[in-house]
Amino acid sequence: MKNLPISPRQSFSNLEKLMIELIGDEPVKIRLPKSLENNGALGIEVAVIQMLGTWLRKNKHRKILHSYQKSSPDSFKSLCSSTYGIAALAMSDEIWDDEKNKLKRKDVLKHAIDTIEALRENRFKDAFKSRYLGVPYIKTPNYDRELEMLFYNNNEIIQSDAFSRKFEKIIEDKIAGFIQKRSLHETINIDELSILLWEILKNTHDHGRHTKSGDVLSNNFRSIIIQHRSVTHKYIKQWLGEDPSEMQLLFAENWNNTDFQTIPFLDISVIDFGEGFIGLAQNKFKTELNDDLELILRCCTAGWSRLFEPSRGQGLTKVLKAIQKNKGWLRIRTGKYLIEKTFVNNSDPAEITRDDIKEMDVDLSLIHI
Repeated sequence: MKNLPISPRQSFSNLEKLMIELIGDEPVKIRLPKSLENNGALGIEVAVIQMLGTWLRKNKHRKILHSYQKSSPDSFKSLCSSTYGIAALAMSDEIWDDEKNKLKRKDVLKHAIDTIEALRENRFKDAFKSRYLGVPYIKTPNYDRELEMLFYNNNEIIQSDAFSRKFEKIIEDKIAGFIQKRSLHETINIDELSILLWEILKNTHDHGRHTKSGDVLSNNFRSIIIQHRSVTHKYIKQWLGEDPSEMQLLFAENWNNTDFQTIPFLDISVIDFGEGFIGLAQNKFKTELNDDLELILRCCTAGWSRLFEPSRGQGLTKVLKAIQKNKGWLRIRTGKYLIEKTFVNNSDPAEITRDDIKEMDVDLSLIHI
């Protein structure tokens, strides 16, 4: 069986190459490091999770996570302190230690279970490490408590005002701390950001939990990841990798021209193992829209949603406006497409054009079994 090690130092282009190896007919064992450099800042952690999701859905063989760790639960503590580690340990068919012994899932997830309980009880200081918070929603045949997780009330997402109160507490307790909370408020409108995250979470609830036919997935993973990270120019170079996109280069140029030794970012990522919004949107316009790129552009247009509810369809538009306002960077990997946008000036149009969409070698449309 082929052994595929994942390095702590990753770039998007390298992860895309790894995905090509994972979706074939050859059985593969994945080896994960205890942690990613800088917690996989600037979207790298989410790309690793998306790679895992593609492997879990598209490779027909047993999904074996062959760890570098010893067999004791404590040796998995570092891996359980990241969202990507929890995803891998929770979703793989088998977990082996460094001597190829098969381990019990409840043992390797011991420290992750403690973290998840802290999140459920709103003890954010006890969850994960400094200035990093992941909220994992896990659904497997043996674990069906995703709707009991943070931001849910019974089977529905909590209301926006309740979400805002919890998000404010997360910012103060974990992401920024009391001292830096004021400066973060001066840089970014936290209330607006809270509403954006609430909208995106609703999207994962509506779009990331079902097949095209509307059935709830029996095996699924979703997460929101928030971190306040200062990265070095060395990390930016590593993040670019050997084959960076035009938007990555533009984003790096924005920040490499500053005099900062380290560059502070508010890094927010959302991930799910769902169908991807293109495949789901095709059901709404089966005859009107046959062009995938036109579907993507329609999904990024205010007032349009694959759902038939008049109040929906604002989420992506609001996200674009917020990123434009703060001269940020947006990356969406869905199906076989990469949607990517960097805003150099806050006067740039807050919109996605065909030039911002690139067709990739690997189709992340997931096969549901």
